[in-house]
Amino acid sequence: MRSGSTFGAHSEVRAQLPVVVQGKLTDESPFVDPTRAIVLSAHGCLITLSASVRLGEMLILRNVANREEQDCRVVYLGEKQGGRTEVGLRFKTAAPQFWGP
Repeated sequence: MRSGSTFGAHSEVRAQLPVVVQGKLTDESPFVDPTRAIVLSAHGCLITLSASVRLGEMLILRNVANREEQDCRVVYLGEKQGGRTEVGLRFKTAAPQFWGP
């Protein structure tokens, strides 16, 4: 991610890893949004979402490949393109194993 972002400069990797995000919309109805993690780190990731989320919101992120789940917080909202918004997620606790070996 860009330097100076709230995401941090810990060894980040660019990827296209399938993930599923679960959360609640503003009207409290649940949503599930299959997407891809485009930047990965032990502390979180950058994804694109079609669902509307707010900074500070808690979501659940699931790695499709190994079915690992992590609670995470929305720490960055970026540009909206093609109906999807760039969203930075930070894990509740560092989880380098989340992305697999």
